[in-house]
Amino acid sequence: HLVDLFSVYGPQSTLQHLVDTYLAGDRPAIPMSPRLRAKVEGLLSVSIGAQGTDIGLADTLGHVRPLSEVSKGQRFTLLFFYSSTCDHCHDQMPGVNALLAQYRKRGFGVVGIALDDDRASFRSNILERSLSFPCFSEFNGWGSTAAKAYEVKATPTMILLDEKRTILAKP
Repeated sequence: HLVDLFSVYGPQSTLQHLVDTYLAGDRPAIPMSPRLRAKVEGLLSVSIGAQGTDIGLADTLGHVRPLSEVSKGQRFTLLFFYSSTCDHCHDQMPGVNALLAQYRKRGFGVVGIALDDDRASFRSNILERSLSFPCFSEFNGWGSTAAKAYEVKATPTMILLDEKRTILAKP
């Protein structure tokens, strides 16, 4: 029950502690149902140090490009999962723009992944907020394959990757 609770509501550090201490490895400290085992395996697949998935990203015209192509040449890539209707996400956008402006020349990039279902809101949000990083959306809301691949449970969510897509941090 705690894994379910913390995987939805956080904090991430508590969830990771539970998984690492009681559930990881070949001999978990407590028995796991098949459903819990699948959830834990999903969480472990996006833990710090794990290899991030090379997800397909749909641009505003619906063309899909792999993350590896979008982030090519960057030493670090911040995946910024957001929603165009999320006020908390809007609060983070100026800071993300500032980080990109400050560190772009040192190999830092940002990829915005909107968990939107409305193309018009998506496009207007990019313009209104002057987002200086590429933004993608499948217009499938929480059904987004990118959100599922990275176990995103809330917006905004940020995940920092290195050039090999190793997950370095989840600030």
